Amino acid sequence: MLSTVAGTAAALSSCTVTDRIVDPSNGPKTRELARAVQRDLLPQEPYRSYGITLDDFFTKASPRMEVDLVALSDRLKGWYTNDRWLRDVGLEAVRAHPRTYSRGVAGSTWGLLKDPLYRSPPPAAASAAHGASSASASGAALPTPSEGEPIPAPHEGGITTPDGSIYTVWTSPTVLPSRITVTSSEMARTSSSLCVIITIVLPCSFIRRRMPKNSSTS
Repeated sequence: MLSTVAGTAAALSSCTVTDRIVDPSNGPKTRELARAVQRDLLPQEPYRSYGITLDDFFTKASPRMEVDLVALSDRLKGWYTNDRWLRDVGLEAVRAHPRTYSRGVAGSTWGLLKDPLYRSPPPAAASAAHGASSASASGAALPTPSEGEPIPAPHEGGITTPDGSIYTVWTSPTVLPSRITVTSSEMARTSSSLCVIITIVLPCSFIRRRMPKNSSTS
């Protein structure tokens, strides 16, 4: 069901990446999402350097962009909302384009039934083409993103936390983000949890395993 977390992820992926039927004209939730993307994502790396426009974001949507939508929902609507905002966006897309969505689901199901689990790797020529470079919005040379994606990596991909204390930092449009910052408060909470596990949980588990299974009291 679309109301579940798993259903939300599946419907969002189908609507954005597979069928690409998410459009601001679908409804108010999608228009709100478009404004957030325009304001909070497109001015950031890698979207800025790769010249991704709002129209590109929806018409050329990719799995990496989908990761950023989930992170954007967590940051703006709350980590504990289970991406209800994106669920509503998916529902608006399905209602606006029911036939396209139904054909996409049927095609994906048929593909799962007929296509082999393991496939041959792409030809060497196609792999080499991914190593070419492209021009950025400012004219500078940028590496061509792999796997045919419009961007080399999500802006906010990776681990997220309720308080936003773990996040990705871009230092250059040509260098993939690799630094994750953890605040001292988050580190303190993590250390406290580990101390509880080491000093209480593990000894109790050891004692229970050492106790006789069939003990009787006289």
